[in-house]
Amino acid sequence: SGVTDSAPGDRVLVLSDSMGQTRPGGYADYVVVQSSEVHPIPKNVSFVSSASAGRPFSAAWTALFRDGHMGMNHRAVVVGAADLVGLAAIQICRWKGNLVVAVSSGRHAQRLQAIGATRVVSKSAPNLADHVRAGLGHRGASVVVNVLGELPGASLEMLDVQGRLVVTTGGVPQMLDTHRLIELQAHIIGSARGTDAADVRHIHKLLSEATFLPVIDSIFPLSKAGQAHRRAESEDTLGAVLLIPDHLYRSAE
Repeated sequence: SGVTDSAPGDRVLVLSDSMGQTRPGGYADYVVVQSSEVHPIPKNVSFVSSASAGRPFSAAWTALFRDGHMGMNHRAVVVGAADLVGLAAIQICRWKGNLVVAVSSGRHAQRLQAIGATRVVSKSAPNLADHVRAGLGHRGASVVVNVLGELPGASLEMLDVQGRLVVTTGGVPQMLDTHRLIELQAHIIGSARGTDAADVRHIHKLLSEATFLPVIDSIFPLSKAGQAHRRAESEDTLGAVLLIPDHLYRSAE
């Protein structure tokens, strides 16, 4: 009650940090959410585009701008570039005119370059930070976004002086070279997923203009949820794996 900014029949995207994770609702026909978690979808943006891009781009936007302080013509690195947030971060960096090196398994190098990566470096490459710096004109990065929760030491070595290492995912605890951290005068920031309404509106606008493109691996009807989960867990997957109600899936065929 008391909700005035949306009405029955409106096309909306729900970005909730808890639904389907710490509380049930991910597969429900009807759910109750906070009005702040509901974001209108513009008429020229499809449900599929909004659903596949809304969460990853919001998280990447927060990591790069609010936490990473990224501007125009900066040098950026995305560690875990084939992750959904990583794919969004590459496109955001490209939009800002930045050099961006993608660090991933190397399996999807051509696709990562197609969406904006200046260079793709395998995360298993020896002297990883040196390869990354070579892709940035032999300079350190202004901002490194690590969406893996791995390679913290190498991520630190990729930074320029006073660079910012933004971590969006936890991993196995590892030691950092604090002497190197001090030498670089670097900043390490833990980034929580962002759902700021103004940011989501901006992202939707850029989606509607085709400045940002959702990367979709596959779409399944809800009756094949098991197949969708297996696809999402495959190492060959690149992009969002979506589930849509069967009647909508049939009408889209």
